[in-house]
Amino acid sequence: MLLSGKSQRNNSKLKQYMIDENDSYVKIGERFVEITAIDDQYVHGRYYEVYKEEYAEYADEGNKEFEFKIDTNEDMSRFEGVYTSDDSVSGYIWFDDGYVELIIDYNSYRSDKPYKNFNRQFNKVFEE
Repeated sequence: MLLSGKSQRNNSKLKQYMIDENDSYVKIGERFVEITAIDDQYVHGRYYEVYKEEYAEYADEGNKEFEFKIDTNEDMSRFEGVYTSDDSVSGYIWFDDGYVELIIDYNSYRSDKPYKNFNRQFNKVFEE
């Protein structure tokens, strides 16, 4: 459930690898979901992508970062947000122990790259 153990979820970072599947499976970067704050009504967070230097051209192809909030008094899996370009974005997010599943609405995520239909599971990042 979304709010169970909410102090543990506050300020947590989760990630997944971005893989280019054209010729072979090559890691080109990482996607991140950060839970930045939780209060009595909202879960706040952000999504962003970090590319390896040799694949930096992918970062220039559109919206790759947004902030979101989830109203926990309504549908606790639906999120709405705004890209850094001020375009709106929406989708669904589910919280589980140690990972998050994120689905960005297709119309909100514009990309023609082979990794656009990425795995929706983000795993917790543990600090060493």
